[in-house]
Amino acid sequence: MAIDKIQSESINLADNFAFTGTVTGAGGVNTPAFRATIGSNQTISDDTSTLIAFDTEDFDTNSAYTNTSSNYKFTVPSDQAGKYFFTARANWSSTGSQSQTYIDLYKNGSAFSRYLVYNGTTGSGWWNIGNANNQMSHSVNTILNLSVGDYIQVYLTVNTTDGSNSIVAAGGVYSEFSGYKIIT
Repeated sequence: MAIDKIQSESINLADNFAFTGTVTGAGGVNTPAFRATIGSNQTISDDTSTLIAFDTEDFDTNSAYTNTSSNYKFTVPSDQAGKYFFTARANWSSTGSQSQTYIDLYKNGSAFSRYLVYNGTTGSGWWNIGNANNQMSHSVNTILNLSVGDYIQVYLTVNTTDGSNSIVAAGGVYSEFSGYKIIT
């Protein structure tokens, strides 16, 4: 379409346009983006907030996810500040009745988003998943503004009546941590 046609007529956005130059400012990409899972089952101590070892990367577009021991975190790369969406899911099993079981997203070392599975008191309010063959799975999601260098990690706490440890299930279908920058 000639420039003089645009100037002399209104544009009908339902028309088809064939551009021969470069179109800028349209669309966008949701990167950085990543997805990590757990490579082998992880034991977590009773009533202890434990960093989940998402050690297996499915993808990491900007090398912003660190999957090494004691890190397991996404860090906002330079020039990538903005709004991000994160989701984390953990599948775990335990032999004891549970209370105050939750999954947390941590920002820069502090909990900021929590999914509380149950918060009860000893007695009939506690729920029992029976044995290690029974599993529970819960997730937490959030959108937040991040600055360069901010980092996100996932923690799980399972408090049991008998003090037993819990097992977080491995594999991409059981436990995962992922996120991406939102186009704004």
